[in-house]
Amino acid sequence: VRHPFWEDFPHCDIHMGITSDILHQLYQGVVKHLEHWCTSLMMTAELDHRIRSLLP
Repeated sequence: VRHPFWEDFPHCDIHMGITSDILHQLYQGVVKHLEHWCTSLMMTAELDHRIRSLLP
């Protein structure tokens, strides 16, 4: 979107709308969901092996 309709609104800054705490909680929720989803697909030992093989 080149020029959204809200670009001239004085109090419309999306970066101020999502605080770091909410962003952290959303991130943790996604990680927990993915962990639960992955453990339902494979055994815990296999998941541990795959996570250990990831590059840092």
